[in-house]
Amino acid sequence: VAILIYCFTLRVISSFSAIHGNCKFFMLFTALGQFCIILSHVLKVAFWFSIDNYDRFFMYAQPFFKSVQPLNEFGFFLTDLNNCMIIIERTVACAKSTR
Repeated sequence: VAILIYCFTLRVISSFSAIHGNCKFFMLFTALGQFCIILSHVLKVAFWFSIDNYDRFFMYAQPFFKSVQPLNEFGFFLTDLNNCMIIIERTVACAKSTR
């Protein structure tokens, strides 16, 4: 799912010149977050193929695994922060709009 969101976001950002300002900023935020998530999962899969002991506690104790996990968390943080900023922006825009 992260790969599809990342590809869709980059396609939308690069193909439409009408997207500018806050929308492009939010979409770039999402693309960066999804890229971090994808990269961390690729690194974790490569790590899993490189070990023989598939004990979960053994894997979580490895320094490489501990260093990749924050990248995954950072990607989720960027994506969630983006969603929160969009909600705030839309709420303010709706409150300021005149009928």
